[in-house]
Amino acid sequence: MSTIVFDFDGTLADSFLVMLGIYNDLAKLKGFRQATEADWQKLRIGTIGSGLKWAGINPIQVPGLLTLGLRMVEKRTAEIKLFPEMVKLVDQLAAEGHQLFVLSTNSQALIQEVLNKHGIGEQLDVLKSSRLFGKAQALRKLMRSHRLDPQSVWMIGDEVRDMRAAKRAGVQAAGVAWGFQPEATLVAVGDIHIVKQPKDILKLVS
Repeated sequence: MSTIVFDFDGTLADSFLVMLGIYNDLAKLKGFRQATEADWQKLRIGTIGSGLKWAGINPIQVPGLLTLGLRMVEKRTAEIKLFPEMVKLVDQLAAEGHQLFVLSTNSQALIQEVLNKHGIGEQLDVLKSSRLFGKAQALRKLMRSHRLDPQSVWMIGDEVRDMRAAKRAGVQAAGVAWGFQPEATLVAVGDIHIVKQPKDILKLVS
């Protein structure tokens, strides 16, 4: 059996509009450039660094903005929905005996609440929230604590940073085609798998 670590926003959760709204609330509060849906579609092709430059955000501001943003997300938890196909997939993977985890910069309590609301809270263990670029460390810690073979561990995500974290940790990486960053951007990382739809994950890890 495999160990599967899911990213949350954009992978399990269809939270695009919520996150766009929160970014614009932050932008208005802090005087950054606001984004339309069309802007967002262009930004998703680039890196986090290029996105920060576009918005006028200094990288040293990111930790504080992330903390503030997470508080704003918590106030809108009820608006966050999971992709229905992913709910079905989690049930199937759990039934097959795979170990399932969630690793995200979002808060554990928020993620657990959303998972519970969709009836899959018991199927996944929510790992401690990672820093923006701290997923590789979290993956290595998971492997040490559970004595896992890296080749049996999968990181499933929708951003370049998820793919790079998986590669740094030495685990297998799969990028989803329905998330924040497009397929071509994920493929450019190199040596990863792409899943076009949720049911493809079942085939991949089995």
